[in-house]
Amino acid sequence: FSLPFCLALALSERAVTVSQFTDEKVKEPKIVALMEKVKIIPAPELRPTGDTARPHIVEITLKGGKRIVSEGVDFPRGSIENPIPDEELVPGLKLLLQ
Repeated sequence: FSLPFCLALALSERAVTVSQFTDEKVKEPKIVALMEKVKIIPAPELRPTGDTARPHIVEITLKGGKRIVSEGVDFPRGSIENPIPDEELVPGLKLLLQ
């Protein structure tokens, strides 16, 4: 698992699916270029509130300087504490089965 790869893939292709996790995709020049721009910076102000909490914020700076900042999240989507709604599960499962 590579956070820079997942972020580069999401930015480049607008979606991340299991079928994209290939050696070829990791080596694609546009993916590599985006991966090199990813910086993971610990934020001391984000402290876990429990054993399973993994608080994080995603910030993206575009070429023109515009910043996109995600809403802070304590638990990753799909975790027991932050489940995916039932109506979103079927499309996700269909993607996995392709």
